[in-house]
Amino acid sequence: MVIELSVAPRIVIALGGAHRCAAVRGLRPLSAVKNLARAQAVALLNWTWCQGHATGFTLRHEASGQPFGEHLLLGRRHVSLSHSLAWYASATGDIPLGIDLQYYRPFSGAALRWAFSEAEQRLGRIQACAVWAIREAFLKSHGRGLPYELRTIGIDWRTGLVSSADGSLPSRRFWLWRSLDWTCALCFPAEESMSFRANVTVFSLPTPSAFGALS
Repeated sequence: MVIELSVAPRIVIALGGAHRCAAVRGLRPLSAVKNLARAQAVALLNWTWCQGHATGFTLRHEASGQPFGEHLLLGRRHVSLSHSLAWYASATGDIPLGIDLQYYRPFSGAALRWAFSEAEQRLGRIQACAVWAIREAFLKSHGRGLPYELRTIGIDWRTGLVSSADGSLPSRRFWLWRSLDWTCALCFPAEESMSFRANVTVFSLPTPSAFGALS
């Protein structure tokens, strides 16, 4: 499935899962899911910026671990990817962005104290995973990652904005998707000059193999 925001600047998202593979009867080996996520990200870069059928993008990483797409002729493009259990997601755009997908799961006591405020620690599993996904996507949009005290990242559900407690990281706007199995968050710059109130267009690819990584 591909979700494309019909606005400028351009952001394209792909979601996939290894759940259809016969080998998946619980936990699929983490390395295999990571490889699927990376392959999907490269395919998404080529599909988005090379008119669908051309190739040439390579997935590279900054010293911090932040991924980016590099093309000999087209230069660099922002990219973010995530995986959880057998599910994975990737996003690319011409602005900084971060994506995080969380399979619905319980959190340990230590994780609850580290990632959630006292009030948030009483949230149900679905809501807690959504909060985690938004906060981690926020960090990724700034080229940051874990470990980080996630509970210090504020979420304004009314305005759809995310911000760091000390203001050291600029605010981001967030979008959130949910399914029966997972929740997925996207964070991107919150400049008022950007118009992100257009409709989200959702369309399906002919087959999962169209990305070369969705199996």
